[in-house]
Amino acid sequence: MEPIRLTPPSPEDAGWMQFLESTPPRQLPANWAKNIAARPGISWVVLVIFGIMGLAFTLLFFPWGIWNDWALDLGPTKQADAEIVSVERTNLSINKRRVYRIDFRFRPERFGPEIQGTSHSRSQKWSPGKTAPVRFLESSPSTAALVGATHSLTGPGGFMVLIFPIIPLVLVLAVWVGRRRTKRLFVNGVRQDVRVDAIEPTNMSINRSPVFRFTLSGDFGHPITVRKWKPAEVSVLREAHERQQPVVIFADPMNPKRFVIPETLRLA
Repeated sequence: MEPIRLTPPSPEDAGWMQFLESTPPRQLPANWAKNIAARPGISWVVLVIFGIMGLAFTLLFFPWGIWNDWALDLGPTKQADAEIVSVERTNLSINKRRVYRIDFRFRPERFGPEIQGTSHSRSQKWSPGKTAPVRFLESSPSTAALVGATHSLTGPGGFMVLIFPIIPLVLVLAVWVGRRRTKRLFVNGVRQDVRVDAIEPTNMSINRSPVFRFTLSGDFGHPITVRKWKPAEVSVLREAHERQQPVVIFADPMNPKRFVIPETLRLA
């Protein structure tokens, strides 16, 4: 049987057949390479939106100044009495407890210069005009925090917000790697003419496209089962199954389940 052809004959057919019959590494025409770049995937707009949201969350909840808390924990430190200047509620709650900003001032030495500082806490035990103990670094008195409070707003748990900008970066990397892998299969994949033995719908969908399970047989030694959701690939495989005709694929010789369908280049 001749491999399935889903597009009408055109002046490009001679070049197309030559491309299908060529041995790796194949020369991929520029316009077909553009079709690969335009294949369905994660929207760049979605990635940008996720990236902006992730950056905003990071800037808002990152534990800025936590290095001062670490420096105080390492010491050596001294203590002095501080005057509470103001106590303000912030817009942040952790474990359903409001975080407060406490501004204070103190003198490391009795007749030394006055230093102003800010701490954060989920406790309301401080009141303006009252005194409270403050600890500060011997080597740098301006690095200070009220005893029982922290310099940073969120504490070590705030580092979890780093996952928000990391996820879009991972998705961008996945898209880039996936398209490079696809192009590599078009250029270096081993040609096989496979038959579509069965099609089964699944309960999954990706980018609002249903996922189908296809059973393919060819020169693999045994049938293989793959899941496909991209409309062009599903269209080619379904029509091949209906016509009981083979379809050309370029497969990874080390993993035949990883393959591309050349015909989708002309359907893109």
